[in-house]
Amino acid sequence: MSHMQECKSRLKNPYGMMLTHIVAHHGILEPRPFCVHYLDAECLGYCGLVKIGETYYMKREFQDLHTDT
Repeated sequence: MSHMQECKSRLKNPYGMMLTHIVAHHGILEPRPFCVHYLDAECLGYCGLVKIGETYYMKREFQDLHTDT
C-alpha cells in the first residue's frame, strides 16, 4: 500500500496504476478521495501481495528481500 501512496502522484506510472487496479478490482481496498478502506486480507495472497509489518509487497518483491528483513 505504501507503494500505491508513492505512485499516486505519478499518475503515468504503469506499475503503480496496474497494482492499484488489481487490488481495487479484487475488492481488497476501496479507494476514496481522502481515505482507503482495506476489506479482505484473504484476497491479498490471491492477488500476490504479502504483508510485512505495515508494508505490503508483491510476492516477487518479497522473494527478493534479504533474509535480514
